[in-house]
Amino acid sequence: MVIDLDVVRDAPVRFVRSGIGDALSNISSIADWELSHEITGEPVDGLAAAMARTAGQSVLRHPGGCDDDEFLTVLAEALVLTGIAMSISGDSRPASGACHEISHAFDLLYPGRSALHGEQVGIGAAFAMHLRGAKDLSGLFVEVLRRHGLPVLPEEIGFSVDEFVAAVEYAPRPDRDVSRSWSTSTCPQPRSGTLTPTMPRPSVAELRPVVHPAGVKDRVSGEHWGGRLYMREISLRITRLLVTTKVTPNQLTYVMTLAGVLALPALLVPGIWGAVLGVVAVQLYLLLDCVDGEVARWKKQYSLSGVYLDRVGAYLCDAAVLVGFGLRAADLWGTGRIDWLWAFLGTLAALGAILIKAETDLVGVARHQAGKPVVKDAAAEPRAKGMALARRAAAALKFHRLVLGIEASLLILVLAVLDQMRGDLYWSRVGVAVLAGIAVLQTVLHLVSILASSRLK
Repeated sequence: MVIDLDVVRDAPVRFVRSGIGDALSNISSIADWELSHEITGEPVDGLAAAMARTAGQSVLRHPGGCDDDEFLTVLAEALVLTGIAMSISGDSRPASGACHEISHAFDLLYPGRSALHGEQVGIGAAFAMHLRGAKDLSGLFVEVLRRHGLPVLPEEIGFSVDEFVAAVEYAPRPDRDVSRSWSTSTCPQPRSGTLTPTMPRPSVAELRPVVHPAGVKDRVSGEHWGGRLYMREISLRITRLLVTTKVTPNQLTYVMTLAGVLALPALLVPGIWGAVLGVVAVQLYLLLDCVDGEVARWKKQYSLSGVYLDRVGAYLCDAAVLVGFGLRAADLWGTGRIDWLWAFLGTLAALGAILIKAETDLVGVARHQAGKPVVKDAAAEPRAKGMALARRAAAALKFHRLVLGIEASLLILVLAVLDQMRGDLYWSRVGVAVLAGIAVLQTVLHLVSILASSRLK
């Protein structure tokens, strides 16, 4: 193996320092291994343990730093020796103990926020040595980490004390082993002949800060009131069941779209039950709309196709509800003549709902093609005072939301109850006419609002 010190010297110094933390953690890992041998009888490979301990001690006791070629040589040799120790042992036991479990807990609980691996295991090693009662050695760890410019407190890598405590509490779980590759020489062979580590299901408390980051519920146009009011709490429980499976966010988005489209045939069922089924289909759509994003955040599976599919699903859900409402009002299954006027009005309302969304989305398209940044919420405010006042009034009344799939489905259910009391489809037909009027009016007003604002400037 050849290690070019020129390359090492040219590397970001933080990466080199991270290697120091990783090498020092060997000492804590060996102490864990020997403690496990005393308590559980786990076999210890003496040669592997001696090599890993020697590697850690050589770095711990060396007076040099990252600007010293002699120290860099010792550090490189220590890391190579650690790799050889793991090869001899047949697993990562010589270099992975409580320090690495704490680091892995950081990675699992706070994805996207974790520091460099060596920085985390260095803090974990110092803390683990302190827990084992080796306070002098723990103090020496802290002194050496400080001398090399490495963090020694969780705040120094962006975590609060409470978050560090949560990571330490999460780390020592016997059902999780994300760092070790078990070998037949150190543990019993399972009946199947293999041992496949499985990722434990995170708790709701572990999921929440990752999948509900600050601001996600406060998005002006990106978060539905139903999500803020109740669905995010329900979706969190469903997400918990899915994040340890092979289900992808895009697969969930496909199912979400299907649920929204199923609102159309559901609404064709006569009577109140059709309206109930429509609400159920749309609520399932809303639930999956929350879950797909949460799974994406936890698994870090982001894609442009996912954003695109999410928008397509929103278009189709709104359209399905309004077209289904129009067909419902046309009385397809009645004994009399089918009145296609209501089907036409329902389709007109659906077209308006789609155009309203398209008008908003096309702002982003136009700005992108012109090379301009994403529009800010403040830019949506019309420049003319009269137009701005009208827009704020409409926003306060929120009548425009009635043509959205979720609100429309709830309105349809209320009207279905009134129809049941009256014995005909009078209220549903009034509702279809009103929604068609709102959709047409809002399509025009929204277009004028966009043109009068600074969103296209």
